[in-house]
Amino acid sequence: MEEKLNEMEQAGIITRTSTPYSSPLTFTLKKDGSIRVLLDARSINKKMVAETEKPSIQLDVLNSFHGANYITTIDLNNAYFQIPINKDGRKYTGFTFNGKSYVYNVLPQGLKTSVGSFSRAMNLILGPEVQEFCVNYLDDLAIITTGT
Repeated sequence: MEEKLNEMEQAGIITRTSTPYSSPLTFTLKKDGSIRVLLDARSINKKMVAETEKPSIQLDVLNSFHGANYITTIDLNNAYFQIPINKDGRKYTGFTFNGKSYVYNVLPQGLKTSVGSFSRAMNLILGPEVQEFCVNYLDDLAIITTGT
């Protein structure tokens, strides 16, 4: 686990610093056997304002496939880690591991607003023209092709 946190620090995902907030960390294994670090932010999530942007609903995503000949799905690797958190908000993502305090510089998995913030960013990036054939669902993209 410490090796994974060192990798995250080297990549700029987290920074070692003091913080007045500290949530527990949990770890899970990804499909490929690598470690996924999750922030157990339940206590801080209770105090956060809900994100207004919501991810696509599964049924809406499935309905957009109507008439598709081909569907290509792309799993966006470490998708949330591509969205930075402003400096003032980072303190709320604090955690301690082996006596060292850290904060996230990017959206962590486990924070109440991460899914909505990522969805908003993807909607802005894709824009309405691309969204006619490309659908974002959580950290995946589905590209819909009609015809050959």
